[in-house]
Amino acid sequence: TVAGLGPLVDGVVFTAAGCMQPGSRLEAFNKRFEQAPGHPPTSTYEVNGYEIGLLLDAAVTAAGSDSGRAIRDALADLADFDAVTGTITYRDTQRIPIRSVGLLRYESGSPQCVKTVTPAAADIPNP
Repeated sequence: TVAGLGPLVDGVVFTAAGCMQPGSRLEAFNKRFEQAPGHPPTSTYEVNGYEIGLLLDAAVTAAGSDSGRAIRDALADLADFDAVTGTITYRDTQRIPIRSVGLLRYESGSPQCVKTVTPAAADIPNP
């Protein structure tokens, strides 16, 4: 990965699904995750997979049905869903969620959180 390049990547800014801050839900998730495989998450893919499960659970609950169409429609209507990495909204989008994005910078070979931003719906291009 890029992190394996060591000091060559210092100063590189990149995006991720979340920024782990002390006391954050992402920090708590990472600590719980580490207990299962014995190592911390290697990326935000692990938390994204967990959040997908949470989103589907919320959509099934809102749909009150196991119908694929009903679940799809309920997912499309989710707004301000409180996920591990921030809020996620599908309502009034083209199935491209509006979600928090972490901006990180490599410093001394380690990713450091710069800030978390949530783009405006108007800034997200249609698929």
